Amino acid sequence: MKKLLSLALAGLLLCSAAACSAGNGNDKPASSAPPAQSSEPSPEQSPAEASRQSPSDETDSSAEQMNDTEKAVLELTEGYDFSGIICAYKDGEEIVSIAEGNNENGEAYKADDCVPVGSVSKQFCAASVMLLQEQGKLSLDDTLDKYFPEYEPGKKILVSHLLSMRSGIPNFIDELAYKTSENNTAEENIRILKEWIFSQPLKNEPDTEFEYCNTNYFLLSLIVEQVSGKKYTDFLRESIFALLGMKHTGSIPEMAAGAEWTKGASIKEVQLQPGLTQGAGDIVTCGEDISLWLTGLASGKVISEESFKAMATDHSSPTGYGYGLYVPFCGGIGHPGSIGIYSAADYINTDDNVIIFISSSTLGANEVLPLLTGIVEELQ
Repeated sequence: MKKLLSLALAGLLLCSAAACSAGNGNDKPASSAPPAQSSEPSPEQSPAEASRQSPSDETDSSAEQMNDTEKAVLELTEGYDFSGIICAYKDGEEIVSIAEGNNENGEAYKADDCVPVGSVSKQFCAASVMLLQEQGKLSLDDTLDKYFPEYEPGKKILVSHLLSMRSGIPNFIDELAYKTSENNTAEENIRILKEWIFSQPLKNEPDTEFEYCNTNYFLLSLIVEQVSGKKYTDFLRESIFALLGMKHTGSIPEMAAGAEWTKGASIKEVQLQPGLTQGAGDIVTCGEDISLWLTGLASGKVISEESFKAMATDHSSPTGYGYGLYVPFCGGIGHPGSIGIYSAADYINTDDNVIIFISSSTLGANEVLPLLTGIVEELQ
């Protein structure tokens, strides 16, 4: 169990990956941790050119029912050991709906299955902070000591530094080992984690450099709870999910408890200690809900145009990180994620009105991103 927990914590990323390029399927993003699998195609090959596996009779049969775009996208997966889901939308209409292989229960994936998305979750936390700023309940210029008076370095760290990964706070996933427990409640683990964070020196001075850090978004989720007076997951459900009609999105603890919105794959392979995913990697969702989310986010339904623009602005050039989003990301904006055996990415190009969602239980994060690049190119 200890080994499983270590692997899961290492996967609560993702990651300080350089944003992929829309114009070059050969780009290989860097990662702060090794991918869960090592079957990545050669960087000299594009996903479509990588060595292909012979499709099974079942794949041949399902391919006959696909449109030309879906067949082209499916072809891109043939260089990978792909089990998972790919969904794409153009002008609000679904143009790709692919489910390949089996989930962790040995059951065939369905395109509308709910799956954990790891650090794709961070954009929901960032949008929550932006919404609360619009409501006058906080400011991005607030210093952290306003919310955590016991944290001395918080006097020089702004909320905006957390959002842009420029706080200088150490990443608890890199350095906190077995101080928390799977036997604790979420509240107990959060208390232990806060005590550890507030006892650590900064890795660097605030706003001097970018460093991908899950601690930033964990702390942001606690700020959301303080200023809203609600549990973080309740705030998301009431302020975002219900507003946009996201009926199959929630948190890992909710899914593990068998919440009514749950459908599709379970998450028994995501062995995580309670509380440690909050804000940074706690969301479970599906392609349809991601489409509703990104459409609503970009169109002003969730936050204002000005707030969305702030999220989608590079605040850490040349890294290319906004607030909970990589900018640019395969020519648009979005975020990768990895947790347990799952890797995922979401993407929106507001100029072309294209949205893409990928989830896989067999690909590592460094394989999902080149695949996403190939799909973006195919849909252009």
